[in-house]
Amino acid sequence: ITNANAQAICSGNTLTITAINSFTDNVVNNWSSPAVAGISGHSSSGTGAVITETLISTGTSPLNVMYTYTPSVGSCAGQPQQFTVTVNPAPQMSSPTSTTICSNSALQMNLASNMPGASYQWSATDNTNTTGESITTQTSAVLNDVITNVTASQQQVLYQVVPTAAVTNCRGAAQSVIVNVNPAPQLSGASTATVCSGTPLNMALSANV
Repeated sequence: ITNANAQAICSGNTLTITAINSFTDNVVNNWSSPAVAGISGHSSSGTGAVITETLISTGTSPLNVMYTYTPSVGSCAGQPQQFTVTVNPAPQMSSPTSTTICSNSALQMNLASNMPGASYQWSATDNTNTTGESITTQTSAVLNDVITNVTASQQQVLYQVVPTAAVTNCRGAAQSVIVNVNPAPQLSGASTATVCSGTPLNMALSANV
């Protein structure tokens, strides 16, 4: 094998290693790879010039996975070659997945993940019964929309938040955040009344919720 090298991928991405032999007639490429704590999607051995695996890291630091190829022809084994793959972690969201606010109130949800320094992209799905949600991509670390519920019943606004690691630029899985927006009551009774001096005022008050 003439192309032993190293490469790096982000957690959750697909790794492809292709071994190149100095000659190809009747060559069998056997490979092995020891287990690495914190890595899933990993096979311990196989046969073939191409390795394709989707490696997932559950940690917050880069982890190395070592693959060793041993080419052989018949009973003759060639020189083993090692390929090192660095699996860079992707942030995992740790902030709440739901909250409840009143109509016309500011949504103040701080975004967080298991990796310090991560950045965030987020946007909302448009709800025709609310206004104020950001349906274009935002890049702050706080969901800070002021949402107005234009109905008399509770409405939900769905946000998608995607974290990105600061150093490796690896993107984590999107988190769904549901914001329940309670309606604000609006008075619907009479706005004026006339009484005689000394007569009790008896005005019924009512609201839409």
